[in-house]
Amino acid sequence: MTNEILCGLLLRLNDVTEDSWIVSILLVLLPPTSGMLFHASSSSNNLNKTVELPQLNISKGKIIKVEVLTTNQMLNVSNLGIFVRYLVEIPLMNIRDIAISNSSFEKVEYYFTKTISFSSLSVEKYSFHLPINQQNLHFLFGSCNSYERNVTIWDHINNIHQQQPYHLAVLGGDQIYNDGVFNIPSIKENWLQFKTERLGYKKINKEIYLKTQPTDEIRKDIENFYFNNYLNIFGHKMKRFYSSIICISLADDHDYYDGKGSYDDCPPMMQCIDKIATQFILLFQYHMSFDDLFENKQFFNRNALNICNVFYSFGISIMMIDTRSERTINQFVSKGNQELIRKKLMEVAKMKQVQKIYFVTGVPIIFPAITKLRKLVDVLFNTSIDSNSILPWNFTKESLRYLLNLDSPMGTLEARDDLIDHWSDKNHLKERDLFLEMLLEVVLKHKKQLTLLGGDVHTATSGSIKDKKTKNVLISQIVSSAFTSTPPPKRIQDIVSRTGSEDITIQGKKYESITFGVKRNGKIEKLLERGNWTDINCQISQNDVLEVKEVLYTLTEDGKELEIFDFVFQ
Repeated sequence: MTNEILCGLLLRLNDVTEDSWIVSILLVLLPPTSGMLFHASSSSNNLNKTVELPQLNISKGKIIKVEVLTTNQMLNVSNLGIFVRYLVEIPLMNIRDIAISNSSFEKVEYYFTKTISFSSLSVEKYSFHLPINQQNLHFLFGSCNSYERNVTIWDHINNIHQQQPYHLAVLGGDQIYNDGVFNIPSIKENWLQFKTERLGYKKINKEIYLKTQPTDEIRKDIENFYFNNYLNIFGHKMKRFYSSIICISLADDHDYYDGKGSYDDCPPMMQCIDKIATQFILLFQYHMSFDDLFENKQFFNRNALNICNVFYSFGISIMMIDTRSERTINQFVSKGNQELIRKKLMEVAKMKQVQKIYFVTGVPIIFPAITKLRKLVDVLFNTSIDSNSILPWNFTKESLRYLLNLDSPMGTLEARDDLIDHWSDKNHLKERDLFLEMLLEVVLKHKKQLTLLGGDVHTATSGSIKDKKTKNVLISQIVSSAFTSTPPPKRIQDIVSRTGSEDITIQGKKYESITFGVKRNGKIEKLLERGNWTDINCQISQNDVLEVKEVLYTLTEDGKELEIFDFVFQ
């Protein structure tokens, strides 16, 4: 008989209190076949009276809420699966209990039992690990999981987890690649129509692109695509990871589709895709419906998925800032939300128990400036330049196009939307400096340590913002990407690697932004292209001083072994 769990179990850190964690456990269930289907407008209470949901059994903690996630915004999700969220409050073990348990962590086991409505439910047992209260926290950070290469990385992560359990996984974007939405037959036939011009450049039929309206059939096709892709990645390939490590995540462009927010237009069809993609991000990654944004204190704006104060304990705070849901070619975050982010950041900075802040963005704020590379890309859109003209670094238009590889789904260069994504792009420099201003205030006024965590770029590196005069490191940046995604072409990496430091002026004072790289056995690699993730250990000493160890785990070229690199901040 078919297992009625379509996807799950998915763990997420929903909230923290002074001495407990509130963990969300998500199940996606096959709708009962006895005619007891529910509608998107049905309330959780009505559904629970009709369908007997699976019973959660857990070795510690209390179940504080069981609810079915529904929203009027969705069309056919009720016909795809039932999303059920179990909220469990689990008290953390205190240091006095360590001697009794002889362990630096606590293992929590859980499983589900069958009901009349779900008589074929799997009863497999699962477990996750919690830290010792106010003593230690072991977490990982990483991004970009396209399953293009070195998928053995997940075996290595799971092996590390068995030896020294991760209490938390901080996922910095592109947890799933939904770019295939543009290959849906009804999308290609009715919306994305191209003609090929010189140099192989594909030009989209602009009139059809801008005016096509989504039909009910197209909406259904889009919903089916996202739902099935999540089942494949989260429910099948990543099942072991998501059922054994508590996660918090941040959505970046591929969680929607390639280049979300970095195209010139957002016509009706793209708006439809945006809306459906957002619903599935909320359901699978954040364990909530759209309407929950009103009530969940981690989200402070209904129209953007900005997360704040996700975690503040063990001497640290992790703030994950959504820079994708409001993204356009001219902004990362709206001005109103910039102010809200600043307010939340300053609230955290004033907390005496917080000694260090991890500020997470999808695209890294400190990264080699891509100005010259952006100019090269713009050359391809300049028809006044002959195709045989010699360009910087001895490129011709033909060789440059070959270097920059494939076209994006929208008929622009793949590299162009990636470059527009960067904080150092000419369209985003002012906004970048506004963020750096508020981050420097945290360091200089409130005397907090501050490390930026970023992904997106499919390479690993590190750098810092330094006082131009004293050379003191004020802000450090860790870039950890990618889990399984391929790196940019080697020649692009070489061009980016040539970029040195960049002078930045904030409120009239000079700072230096510089990317160093990662180091192993005395050798520094500026941009490391192998599969990787960051391992972070936080420990509170006996005199209440925070001690942090941050290292980069990378795969060897053959993917069979792990190597450890150190980050370089000065």
